[in-house]
Amino acid sequence: MNLLQIETFLEVARSGSFIAASRRLSLPSSTVSARIKAMEDRMGVTLFRRTTRKVALTSDGEHVFEVYSQAFEILSSLEPQGAAGELSGAIRLTAPIDFPMSHLAEALTSFSDRHPAVTFDVLVTDAVLDFVEDNIDIALRGRAPGADNLICRKIAAEALGLFASPEFLAAHRAQLEQGSLAGLVLFDPLEQASALGEAGRRSLRPTLRTTNMELSKAMALKSRGIALIGQALCHTELQTGALQPLPDAFPLPEVQIYLVMPSKRLLPPRVRAFVDHLVGHARHA
Repeated sequence: MNLLQIETFLEVARSGSFIAASRRLSLPSSTVSARIKAMEDRMGVTLFRRTTRKVALTSDGEHVFEVYSQAFEILSSLEPQGAAGELSGAIRLTAPIDFPMSHLAEALTSFSDRHPAVTFDVLVTDAVLDFVEDNIDIALRGRAPGADNLICRKIAAEALGLFASPEFLAAHRAQLEQGSLAGLVLFDPLEQASALGEAGRRSLRPTLRTTNMELSKAMALKSRGIALIGQALCHTELQTGALQPLPDAFPLPEVQIYLVMPSKRLLPPRVRAFVDHLVGHARHA
């Protein structure tokens, strides 16, 4: 039994339209069609009569709808609840290593204050974990959120900046004020140098290459080059003067941050509540 296929089938049946179902599920129409076809192939029956204007259930489809809609109501009623309907249970969340953890901590603690019976398992890794195999409820991801069959919601944009040590800036200030990075080492863990235009193309790639922003920042602190990394990551170093921003001669990119989940309608109430909380927190951060 494929729950995503069943969820999609129920939504198409209720809305009477593949397009309407794709909107409500936040999925491409091609994904909705593919799930229905896979379900029909697996069951060996035709579930819908399709015309150019609408779709309707066949007799087999009506039987399947009756069985699965009742099953989904039963599954929904099994969600663990605390006293007086209080949310409870565990939420497994994954976030990349370079994610701004102070913002995540604020969202977690404020949600826990409201729902103390909900517990969290937070896996911090750059690996793209599988929602099913790794038992993940939701994921925070940057740049590439994942496959087309996932629900991806943009919740924030992380501003990047160019940072270097005072010693490095003093040695190359004249060139940098002219908007040139020619011949200068650029640590670019998020591969955003192309957003800098010609300046980015003429910079030097470092002998040490990394996808980690913390290591890139550490190399900039040692005057080994310029780091193109998140501004929030450098807050302390900017306050102490250990790092300084480059002159305002370069266009600075942003990295999109996405909240990713396998499905909206299959989310347990505790997970759905945390998703709404996280989106609201990111909006006001």
